[in-house]
Amino acid sequence: MLKDSYITDGTGMAGDGSSLDRLRIELIDTLQHITIENGWTQTQAAKIMDISRSKLCKLFNGNFWVASEHKLLMCLLNAGYDIDIVIRRNTGSSGEVTIKKMSE
Repeated sequence: MLKDSYITDGTGMAGDGSSLDRLRIELIDTLQHITIENGWTQTQAAKIMDISRSKLCKLFNGNFWVASEHKLLMCLLNAGYDIDIVIRRNTGSSGEVTIKKMSE
Protein backbone atom coordinates (compact mmCIF):
# COMPACT_ATOMS: atom_id res chain seq x y z
CA MET A 1 0.00 0.00 0.00
CA LEU A 2 1.34 3.44 -0.89
CA LYS A 3 1.38 6.25 1.62
CA ASP A 4 1.94 9.83 0.47
CA SER A 5 4.52 11.73 2.48
CA TYR A 6 4.29 15.44 2.93
CA ILE A 7 6.52 17.95 4.69
CA THR A 8 4.32 20.58 6.28
CA ASP A 9 5.14 24.24 6.85
CA GLY A 10 6.66 25.19 10.17
CA THR A 11 9.03 22.24 10.36
CA GLY A 12 12.00 24.48 11.02
CA MET A 13 13.80 22.93 8.08
CA ALA A 14 16.48 24.84 6.21
CA GLY A 15 15.95 25.83 2.59
CA ASP A 16 13.37 27.69 0.60
CA GLY A 17 10.67 25.03 0.79
CA SER A 18 11.17 23.92 -2.80
CA SER A 19 10.31 20.42 -3.93
CA LEU A 20 14.00 19.52 -3.92
CA ASP A 21 14.37 20.72 -0.32
CA ARG A 22 11.41 18.56 0.63
CA LEU A 23 12.99 15.62 -1.21
CA ARG A 24 16.23 16.02 0.76
CA ILE A 25 14.33 16.28 4.05
CA GLU A 26 12.21 13.22 3.25
CA LEU A 27 15.29 11.17 2.32
CA ILE A 28 16.98 12.07 5.61
CA ASP A 29 13.81 11.31 7.54
CA THR A 30 13.62 7.93 5.83
CA LEU A 31 17.25 7.14 6.69
CA GLN A 32 16.59 8.02 10.31
CA HIS A 33 13.44 5.86 10.35
CA ILE A 34 15.38 2.92 8.85
CA THR A 35 18.06 3.31 11.52
CA ILE A 36 15.52 3.27 14.34
CA GLU A 37 13.39 0.51 12.77
CA ASN A 38 16.43 -1.77 12.50
CA GLY A 39 17.71 -0.94 15.98
CA TRP A 40 21.02 0.26 14.57
CA THR A 41 23.33 2.63 16.37
CA GLN A 42 24.45 5.60 14.28
CA THR A 43 27.83 3.89 13.93
CA GLN A 44 26.21 0.70 12.58
CA ALA A 45 23.91 2.66 10.26
CA ALA A 46 26.81 4.73 8.92
CA LYS A 47 28.82 1.61 8.13
CA ILE A 48 25.87 -0.09 6.39
CA MET A 49 24.94 3.07 4.47
CA ASP A 50 28.58 3.84 3.56
CA ILE A 51 28.64 7.35 5.02
CA SER A 52 30.77 8.71 7.83
CA ARG A 53 29.18 8.57 11.27
CA SER A 54 29.93 12.27 11.63
CA LYS A 55 27.95 13.15 8.48
CA LEU A 56 25.08 10.85 9.45
CA CYS A 57 24.90 12.44 12.90
CA LYS A 58 24.89 15.92 11.34
CA LEU A 59 22.10 14.90 8.96
CA PHE A 60 20.01 13.48 11.80
CA ASN A 61 20.58 16.67 13.80
CA GLY A 62 19.34 19.02 11.08
CA ASN A 63 22.42 19.87 9.01
CA PHE A 64 20.83 18.89 5.71
CA TRP A 65 23.59 20.16 3.46
CA VAL A 66 26.46 17.82 4.43
CA ALA A 67 25.44 15.22 1.83
CA SER A 68 24.04 15.47 -1.68
CA GLU A 69 20.76 13.96 -2.81
CA HIS A 70 22.85 11.42 -4.71
CA LYS A 71 24.64 10.37 -1.52
CA LEU A 72 21.33 10.11 0.35
CA LEU A 73 19.92 7.87 -2.38
CA MET A 74 23.08 5.74 -2.24
CA CYS A 75 22.62 5.38 1.53
CA LEU A 76 19.12 3.98 0.93
CA LEU A 77 20.42 1.55 -1.68
CA ASN A 78 23.26 0.44 0.60
CA ALA A 79 20.71 -0.17 3.37
CA GLY A 80 18.87 -2.59 1.07
CA TYR A 81 16.03 -0.40 -0.16
CA ASP A 82 14.79 -0.03 -3.73
CA ILE A 83 14.12 3.40 -5.21
CA ASP A 84 11.64 3.97 -8.05
CA ILE A 85 11.76 7.27 -9.93
CA VAL A 86 8.90 8.25 -12.23
CA ILE A 87 9.18 11.27 -14.50
CA ARG A 88 6.09 12.63 -16.20
CA ARG A 89 4.99 15.91 -17.74
CA ASN A 90 3.30 18.33 -15.34
CA THR A 91 0.31 20.27 -16.63
CA GLY A 92 1.27 23.31 -14.53
CA SER A 93 3.97 25.87 -15.20
CA SER A 94 6.63 23.99 -13.25
CA GLY A 95 7.09 20.47 -12.02
CA GLU A 96 7.05 19.20 -8.47
CA VAL A 97 8.47 16.31 -6.50
CA THR A 98 6.10 13.86 -4.81
CA ILE A 99 7.41 11.13 -2.54
CA LYS A 100 5.47 7.92 -1.98
CA LYS A 101 6.63 5.32 0.48
CA MET A 102 5.66 1.70 0.50
CA SER A 103 4.17 0.86 3.85
CA GLU A 104 4.89 -2.61 5.11
